[in-house]
Amino acid sequence: MAQYNLTITTQATSYEPLERGWYLVLINVVQSPIHLGLIFKGMLYEYTVKQGFKRTKYAAWSKQYTKLKLPLIALALDELGYSWEDIETQLDDAFNTFNKAPLSCIIPINNVLQELYNINTTNCNTVFSLLDKLKFSDIIIQTLLLNSTIPAQNDGAFGVEVYDFEVVQNYISALKN
Repeated sequence: MAQYNLTITTQATSYEPLERGWYLVLINVVQSPIHLGLIFKGMLYEYTVKQGFKRTKYAAWSKQYTKLKLPLIALALDELGYSWEDIETQLDDAFNTFNKAPLSCIIPINNVLQELYNINTTNCNTVFSLLDKLKFSDIIIQTLLLNSTIPAQNDGAFGVEVYDFEVVQNYISALKN
């Protein structure tokens, strides 16, 4: 299978660095498809097919993910001078809009990032197209690998298995049944 390489700038054995700041997170990066969320000041914003919009405090999600030994990649995002309130409002608005619709976790994230960064995420239907867009727009300021038993290579590269939107659709269909 093809690999999408991310350059890891920091490796950590706990999720503690995510208690502060603004991140796009790739959750359980050793499975396909990867689940996505946004972390803002330790609060995890995510959309799941079964539960809809979830907003979970750091203490709860970090405890659960540590217990499950979920490796994740966190991409620290440039705040571009936005106030913390602006970011929080965008998060709440985007995720609440899609609370009941059965869709991919990437859709509300695309909407938040499109609004805040004025980038066109309309055709970003997998994490890989979104990452390419964020890299091209120079929005990622740091890439952290957390709680992974698989270390990054010496040059910082960490490979993630590439998949297409059909894999995402099939996974969502299986969850709904």
